[in-house]
Formats: sequence, structure tokens, C-alpha cells
Amino acid sequence: MPYLSEIFNYCSKIDCDIFGYINSDILIGQDFINTFNDGYDAYIDSRYEIGEISCGDFLNGVNSIQKVWGGDRHEGRDAFFFNRGWWIDNGDKFPSSLLLGETEWDTVYRFMIMHGDKFFKNIPTYIDKRVLNHVFHNSQWNISSNGALSNIKIWEDIRKKIGVVK
Repeated sequence: MPYLSEIFNYCSKIDCDIFGYINSDILIGQDFINTFNDGYDAYIDSRYEIGEISCGDFLNGVNSIQKVWGGDRHEGRDAFFFNRGWWIDNGDKFPSSLLLGETEWDTVYRFMIMHGDKFFKNIPTYIDKRVLNHVFHNSQWNISSNGALSNIKIWEDIRKKIGVVK
């Protein structure tokens, strides 16, 4: 499994303004793209659960997208993007051993960004918005794998560091 900080550190070497990661099973539309016009340091994006849809119908517009009942309640985050300059100055504050694809990596990133004054020299301006689409399917998380246990420990340590208990 890849370390998330390694991915972002490699991305920060690209000549760009904004870079990030988005889960591979996400459909993006204009709402997502428009968030980049606002000049934030960090972009945190969550999803709507939607019904089956063809790529053509999705691209033809939101009228053909059918949101699943309760599909606006998913707690996880499916995309994180950063202003390149902000990441270069602050990315080393994120835990280097968080594994992508295991539970809680997104929770740690979101928590740290939202409590930026506790972690970063330059407190990030950020947006946390539900602008992604995900075709609904049953999710299965293995919370006992070595990667999951490691990410859960990191999450517990981050909360304890600033005195937040569940």
C-alpha cells in the first residue's frame, strides 16, 4: 500500500498550482472543478451516493443523476487537493506513515486541516464540500489489517496530541 505523504510529496515537485488525490471510483462534475476557483490552501471533498448511470448520461448533466436515499450522509472524504506552495511549507506535518486505501487516513487529514492552528505554521484556508459522485455499492472495510491498525493508531495519537477524545 502506498504512503499518502509520498504521493503528495512527489506531486508537489510538478510545476502546478494545485495537486491532489481522488478515489478511483468517483465521478466528477463541474461543481467539483469550480471549487478550485476560490483559492484555498486545502480542498476536502466528500461524495453523494448515486444510482447506476452510464458515463454518457453522467456527462449530459445532473438531471440524469439519481441520488440514493441517504446518499448525502457518507462520512468519509474521497478527495484531497492542496495549493502546492502551502503543501511545500506544511506537508511534512502530516504523518508520513498513513497508508492510502486503509481506514482513517482521510479522517486524519481532514481533522488536521480543520484544526490547522494545532499542527501547521501556516493555518490552511480550506473548503470541505460534498461535490463528488459515487455509484453506490456496499463497502467493506477491513479494520484489523496491519495497515488499518497502523492508521487507527495514528488517528488515536493525533486526537490525543491536542486533547480530543472520541
